[in-house]
Amino acid sequence: MSLYMEVIEQNFKSLSLSEKYSRVKKNGRFIAERSFGSFYVQLFTLGNFYAEVWRKKGINQISWIEVPTKRNVADNYLQGIDIMGSLGLR
Repeated sequence: MSLYMEVIEQNFKSLSLSEKYSRVKKNGRFIAERSFGSFYVQLFTLGNFYAEVWRKKGINQISWIEVPTKRNVADNYLQGIDIMGSLGLR
């Protein structure tokens, strides 16, 4: 990862919850959603890193936003992506 992207990721991590949400809403691209315990977790890409938006089920309120590792993203989301279906090949 380039130093420039690392700085952007570190800056994002240091923002308040409302500032993180504002950045995700403005610059993020939705990738996938999963359920984990009592939360819905939405994955967004922000350039060279990902952000997960955690919402408590039953309430439309964000509990937190975190930057997962790429390994975490692969482990938690790849099995739920249907590439063939997304391309209209099924």
